[in-house]
Amino acid sequence: MKITYKEFRKKLFGTVLCNSINNLDLELYSGNEFDDEDNFKDFFQYYLINKFDANYISRFTDEVVYYNDLLDVYVWAIDFCGMSWDNVTLEIKEVV
Repeated sequence: MKITYKEFRKKLFGTVLCNSINNLDLELYSGNEFDDEDNFKDFFQYYLINKFDANYISRFTDEVVYYNDLLDVYVWAIDFCGMSWDNVTLEIKEVV
């Protein structure tokens, strides 16, 4: 099932934009960092999320989530820019 990023984000407890987090060591928690042609995806936005949301995202989507051990934070990585979240969809694995 496809829903927009805007609809999906409403299902999360909260997100905090934190683009400078990519300067820290981030460990892949879930998702695939490579596109269909095995090229590393470019990420344009990073959102801090809680552990519950990280588990939700990893269980029901293929979105990339990182973890930083030093700060004990989860980070949702967004791989598109310049488009409204109303117009971009993602695949979810359940009817939510």
